[in-house]
Amino acid sequence: MKTTMKLVIATLSGILLFGSMSFSGQAAPSQTASDTAATTSTDQELTLEEQSKLVNKEVRKIGQEAKNPGDVYVAFFSNKKLMSGMEFLYIVNPLEFKTYEEYIKKAATYQGAVLQKPSNLPKGYKLVKAEIVHSKSKEFEAEVKKEAAIEGQGKLLYAKKYDWKVPGEIKLEYVNGKNKFLLDMYTIDPKTAKKQTGYVYEPASEKVKKESPETAYSLLSWRVKDKLISIQTNTDMSKEDLIKLSKTMVLEKK
Repeated sequence: MKTTMKLVIATLSGILLFGSMSFSGQAAPSQTASDTAATTSTDQELTLEEQSKLVNKEVRKIGQEAKNPGDVYVAFFSNKKLMSGMEFLYIVNPLEFKTYEEYIKKAATYQGAVLQKPSNLPKGYKLVKAEIVHSKSKEFEAEVKKEAAIEGQGKLLYAKKYDWKVPGEIKLEYVNGKNKFLLDMYTIDPKTAKKQTGYVYEPASEKVKKESPETAYSLLSWRVKDKLISIQTNTDMSKEDLIKLSKTMVLEKK
């Protein structure tokens, strides 16, 4: 079966887009990519450029294994020079939705709180995009690195499928003409994240409104346990009304 997919590749320190890679054509059987692990041989005689070409080819093969939206593979690189000093790479088939019904049905399958449509969202707004982003796990990365030392010894790359249960980030975008509401919930590490209590409001500056109104967004953010939640809007909604909106946009599961 012909498949077309878009890969989003992220590093440990944050999302690093190599670009949206589209794959089409017959997904050939691969000895190096499976539901459990993928490896590619290394050769000490190869130059760094030649190694990079081999690894890029392997990343594309793993991408063809990520057939379903939400599939994620975590790859470990034995040669850090291949990733500018980074050890891990997330190879992702993005999980995106164009309707609220599709989104909320999928969101219900994950653990923890999720975003939902605020009950008091002004009339006329339509969801144009929803996205559920994988979480990152240092524990799983350590597991992949440990396996690479044994099963992938002497290999440039070792990868394993990551079955994530808790979203790392959820984003909803509502639009009515030129007016927008961007809702976001991001999982943080409470031990290392910057402390924040109560609501933090940052109104769009008057200067930006005049010079570049399309980027003039006001921001309301707050924290709940390990979640950083925010609303951005280019409307003239007040801080008080944004706070009212925030009260119904998070669905806490029992």
